[in-house]
Amino acid sequence: MKKHVVGIDIGGTKLATVVADSTGHILSKVRKPTLAERGPEYACQLLFQMVRETLGLASLEQSSVSAMGVSCGGPLDTKTGVVYSPPNLPGWDALPLKAQLESEFQIPVTIENDANASALAEYRFGGGRGYNALLYMTMSTGIGGGIVIDGHIYRGANDSAGEVGHQILLPDGPPCGCGKRGCLEALCSGPAIARRAQAAIQAQITEAKTSGTTLLNLAGGHIEDVKSEHVLTAARKGDALALQLINETAYY
Repeated sequence: MKKHVVGIDIGGTKLATVVADSTGHILSKVRKPTLAERGPEYACQLLFQMVRETLGLASLEQSSVSAMGVSCGGPLDTKTGVVYSPPNLPGWDALPLKAQLESEFQIPVTIENDANASALAEYRFGGGRGYNALLYMTMSTGIGGGIVIDGHIYRGANDSAGEVGHQILLPDGPPCGCGKRGCLEALCSGPAIARRAQAAIQAQITEAKTSGTTLLNLAGGHIEDVKSEHVLTAARKGDALALQLINETAYY
């Protein structure tokens, strides 16, 4: 009897695969960098390998898997399983992801927007339990949202309900992966916070100030290695520059 399911999470920074039993208990998982600049063919081949590696870690055969669920940044069509040019996945233009996975593994595949999948998981297993409605916001490589009402994902037109990441806040702001400028995602996503931190540190070095020292130390002394997690860590330590960056992010 087939009683296991495979889960895949596709992001602009990392790929993750898991296998779980019928109760939702995770038996094994694998995580690797997306390397999005290498394009969709590389990512898909890597995902195929990761799924097989995940099954191997759990000592399971592919024949024991009944279905596969995929969480991926949009825009995408949940009915056809086609992914349409996510800003953080260059080259993923009208990619028939569902068809490719079903062809490779010969099992049913469901494709879901990552924010919607996270919202439903939170509703069923996390802080949303016991409530009729839930709004979930994700802030990672991209920014998005998912809405659950009476146990069902509210999709809106074109599966785009809750997708606030590309609202323009600053028309002359930094460029966004979607092609516009000044989007919320271009200002407040993880990579955006890192870029703002790197620019601020460079400016302070030029002006011979030192409040970027904590951030630089956390990144091993290399400006280009400063990440958003370093900003959060430095802010908790009271670093002035990190606190300024957090306050700016909260303002947006």
